[in-house]
Amino acid sequence: MQVHNKQSQTGAAMLLFIMFFVMASSALTFLLSRSITSDMLAVSSLSSAKQTYLSSESSLEDATFRLMDGETLTNSVITEVAGIATTTVSYIPASDEYKIQTNAKVGRTNKIDTVILGLGAGTAFNYGLQTGNGGFELTNSAMITGNAFSNGPINGQGSSLIKGDAVSTGPSGSITNIHATGSAWANTLNGSHIEGDAYFNVGSGNTVDGTSSPYTTIDPASLPIDDTEVTAWENKIIEDGSIIPSSMCSGGDYLIDSDTSLGNVKIECNLRIRKTGASTVVTLTGSIWVTGNISLEQGPKLKVDPSLTGRSVQLIADNPADRLSSSKISIANSTEFEGSGHPSSFIMLLSQNESSELGGAVTAINIGQSSSGDLLLYAGHGKIEIGNQIFLKSVTGHRIEVGNNSDITYDTGLMNVVFTGGPSGGFVIRDWYQE
Repeated sequence: MQVHNKQSQTGAAMLLFIMFFVMASSALTFLLSRSITSDMLAVSSLSSAKQTYLSSESSLEDATFRLMDGETLTNSVITEVAGIATTTVSYIPASDEYKIQTNAKVGRTNKIDTVILGLGAGTAFNYGLQTGNGGFELTNSAMITGNAFSNGPINGQGSSLIKGDAVSTGPSGSITNIHATGSAWANTLNGSHIEGDAYFNVGSGNTVDGTSSPYTTIDPASLPIDDTEVTAWENKIIEDGSIIPSSMCSGGDYLIDSDTSLGNVKIECNLRIRKTGASTVVTLTGSIWVTGNISLEQGPKLKVDPSLTGRSVQLIADNPADRLSSSKISIANSTEFEGSGHPSSFIMLLSQNESSELGGAVTAINIGQSSSGDLLLYAGHGKIEIGNQIFLKSVTGHRIEVGNNSDITYDTGLMNVVFTGGPSGGFVIRDWYQE
């Protein structure tokens, strides 16, 4: 009886041991399998994450490069690198930026990346009117809405008005017969009404509403565009655009007298744009370099292509072989100028004629009466003559003469004008982030 009980106890202990062993083995096997499965899932997830990253970043970089290089992208692009990535491109009018966003997915892994592209730094026009040593003259009722800065004399007639500050630099700077709503700086101030403070050393016949103080010499300032930048724009046109050779010109002129689109082109002769019939509209898709004269006849309309958004366009008259009697721009009465529709988009007419700076009498840019619009005039070495009843955004030249009832109204968008080509064109990356 005792032997039987001992055997029973031994059998029960063995059974218990086996049960515990099986349970422990099962638990260990379960834990090991879970660990292996977890490791396999982790490896798979890491692989998917790497593929997603590769797919998202490569697709985003590709779209960004293409847009910065001037290519046109559709609103949505699907690419397949290591996985499927959908890239969307959207324009933000308020900030004049492009948003490029890529959504990549591999397996259960998802990645969203975004780039914000803005226009690059441009040319700054800080004054409604700015001149070199030739100075400027305002005839009766001519008006500048904005500040005026001159390295030469400032002369007015009758009711000439500057709605802002007037500065004539250097030890011989002078302001005569000007009504300025702001302050004035010049060595000599004569016959002027200054509503703000006046800083001058000699003068008579003035009315100063503010405080009169001695003038401390202000150094002359460089004009915003130098010859190096103009050359860079011209080279960019040749590099990216096309050439209309002199063989395609008739009698030395390339004539446009019907609605057309034109841009990013060098014209190796004179350019004439003539209104025929009710209207002639030239849509500017890029900048133009003319190695001769530019003539706008009978009042055509020039406008920037809406696709250029916040960018501006140059029409350059520059004949390197003749900058004394050529490289001129003439604008007929009632010519209209229109930007892309964006507040920072303008048309700039630029002449490289050097006659005025060298003491000659040739006019670099002449604009007839009643012309108006989103227009900038620039002749860094030449004289600009502005007819009666002209409405412009900014004028810069070696010497400027403004006619009766003309109004130059400075636009704050001129603080950073981005042109379609050259060093100031293109895009910069404003932001790059992962959502």
